[in-house]
Amino acid sequence: MTDPRASVVHIQGLPVLSFPGVAAAARWILDEPADRGVAVALNAEKLVTVRRDPEVLAPLKTKAFFYADGMPVRWLLRRHGVSSARVPGVELWEELMRNAGDRRVYLLGASEEVNRATAEKLEAEFGLRNLKRRNGYFDDPDAVIREIQKFSPDIVSVALGSPKQEAFMARAHDACPNTFFMGVGGSYDVFVGRVARAPKWMQSIGLEWAYRTIRQPQRILRNVSYLEFMYLYLARKI
Repeated sequence: MTDPRASVVHIQGLPVLSFPGVAAAARWILDEPADRGVAVALNAEKLVTVRRDPEVLAPLKTKAFFYADGMPVRWLLRRHGVSSARVPGVELWEELMRNAGDRRVYLLGASEEVNRATAEKLEAEFGLRNLKRRNGYFDDPDAVIREIQKFSPDIVSVALGSPKQEAFMARAHDACPNTFFMGVGGSYDVFVGRVARAPKWMQSIGLEWAYRTIRQPQRILRNVSYLEFMYLYLARKI
């Protein structure tokens, strides 16, 4: 595929790349992981957060690329004359793991139980052997970064939740510039069956967020961001 960086669109100052699908995005990353920097899934919530506080993701602007995890980002890309498939972060991460081969992978984040189960499933189903892991409960980020440096992985997936995982990746990539980092949120929980994704029909029309709110009512306050995004989008303020 054509290098997606050739048609980068800056949204809220963030460099957003377009891809024809999940598999194409994974192939591009795995072709030269040391050159890809940091991958950040972009959705309506993050765009609203950045509008409120531009400094939240500022450390990643020069070392990361952003991709259309949510349908609203596709709408914005289309407004700029660029077509992109939706690339759900959980699917992109799983595709990367499925095709990682003998690359060194470091799994960071989630609970010890979920982190361990994720590693075991990756080894059993995808044949990953060059794998190290650590759960998301740690007090010394520098110690974790030193551990990553020592292992020298090709890929680090970070499941700490936003904005904590983005802040960690910005710091860690400075120390490990030849490693590819990807923020994966709750992907491990989905992968091991602890959390269910929305039905395909809801995913296809951009209602996965609604399904997650129904299943996890505590998320309702977070979804105020979607209403704010729709206002900003329709008023062409974003």
